[in-house]
Amino acid sequence: MSLKPSSWPSLPWIGIGFLVACLCITSLVLPFAFRGKYASPDETAVALVAERLASRQSPRVEESLAVAYPWLHPRSWVSQGTALVPVGFLGWPLVLSPWVALFGRSVLPWMAWVWFLSGLYPFYRLLRQRFSCHSAAVGVLIMAATPMVLLYANRALFPNPAILSAFLWSLWVLDLTKRQVRYSFLAGILMGVTAIIRPIELIWILPWWIWKLSELPRTKRYFLPFCLTALGVFILFFALNQSVYGHWWRVGYWIGDNLPLNTKMVLSDSPITIKRIFPFGIHPRAIWWNLQSFTQAFLWPFWLLLGTALASYLSTFKRNRVSYKQALSTPLLWISAWTVFSLLIVYGSGVYQDHVRPGAVTVGNSFLRYLLPLAPLIGVAVAYLFEAYRGRKEFAWLASLLVISLCGFGIYAVTLKDDEGVVATRTELIRYADIHEQALALFPKGSVIISDRSDKVFSSSFRAVSPRPSLEEIARLVHDSEAQVDVGIFARPFSQRERDDLRGLGLEVLEVGAFGRERLYRVLPR
Repeated sequence: MSLKPSSWPSLPWIGIGFLVACLCITSLVLPFAFRGKYASPDETAVALVAERLASRQSPRVEESLAVAYPWLHPRSWVSQGTALVPVGFLGWPLVLSPWVALFGRSVLPWMAWVWFLSGLYPFYRLLRQRFSCHSAAVGVLIMAATPMVLLYANRALFPNPAILSAFLWSLWVLDLTKRQVRYSFLAGILMGVTAIIRPIELIWILPWWIWKLSELPRTKRYFLPFCLTALGVFILFFALNQSVYGHWWRVGYWIGDNLPLNTKMVLSDSPITIKRIFPFGIHPRAIWWNLQSFTQAFLWPFWLLLGTALASYLSTFKRNRVSYKQALSTPLLWISAWTVFSLLIVYGSGVYQDHVRPGAVTVGNSFLRYLLPLAPLIGVAVAYLFEAYRGRKEFAWLASLLVISLCGFGIYAVTLKDDEGVVATRTELIRYADIHEQALALFPKGSVIISDRSDKVFSSSFRAVSPRPSLEEIARLVHDSEAQVDVGIFARPFSQRERDDLRGLGLEVLEVGAFGRERLYRVLPR
């Protein structure tokens, strides 16, 4: 039996169903392994803030030692006055908090997973406006198979996947609003939620919204409900910011730790500078290094697809004797180009130290997370290519080979390619939970546990501190009679020289637990 385009009504859906099952299983590796621990301090902070909001507590965590010891906090938090506040934006925890209130903290990775992958449906509906059902389905499938989507479906507590899903929903609902004005209420809510999850992403989101809004009738009937519902979301977000940071417009990214024994300085803000818009500056060499390194490791098939789709699109106009000026006049093309450009300029300028090995190019690197908005563009490119060439001879074989190869590449990249894939991370999460349970048997809750990068292991029950402060600061805390806290250090085994340095500061360390390459020490005054 030969595979011809006429056989598409049955065979593609069987193959797509099988690939969807494979991708779905891959996207659920970490949620199924959930035992209360997360793979990064950012995810841990989102979960903690959502839990506090669900229990009607402020995300502002009172800490009596914050003034005397400004460094006494985990990553993704800063000390502000007599409290600790989260560094990230509060919108995503705010959205998650009602679900935590209803179903408990164990629902968090699952709710985040559902939220993220729900965005595939409006993306399919948007593709169906231009392409056949088969082409649209394959476009969605390849979007879901990109390493970024597969990894952050597993780690959907990051705000980046949440904002992408909310953005796709908002685009589709804006399209519905053109036909039925009642959808303008929902469009306003979705756009407001999208904006508060991570406002800095508006740099690439706003052009898409402006394009869709320009297609609506310019009447109060359309825009008044939209503006009122969006304003309601913003007011709630700004009120939360006011209660946590002291000002409605302030976020944790813009404040630093307390200065030692000086709380007045931390409550004043520096003026708005270009670093607030471009947090990593603009560094062409870093952009080139990130682009080259991650293209070679993860992105080359998808850049190739985007380039092929663009070349095919332009060649169509050439065959029809249409000028390139007319070919390039479509808003979709220019807004897509702006999305790619803005992401590379803003986030490509950073050098991310996510891995213990400096300069490591891994699937868990933050640069790939910031490139999540490229995934729908890749899906559009694939849908376009399938629509353009599906009538060609031998298309079914070539299309099947391409889809299977891309899905296999994505699954391999997020599972087995490096030590930040979901298989290795699953093992680590189970290990984190075991370490936490054993630490509870060795230290009372509220103890200070200091580590270089393991704050995510101890955050829920202890005062987790990362990175590790100087030995002099640790000694000051241990000898502080007013603090009255147990202090532990989680680290690689201390050398004799390190032990001598600690003794010179009047400290003694006792090994109380061994966990693979790390040790848990109790720090005592001599």
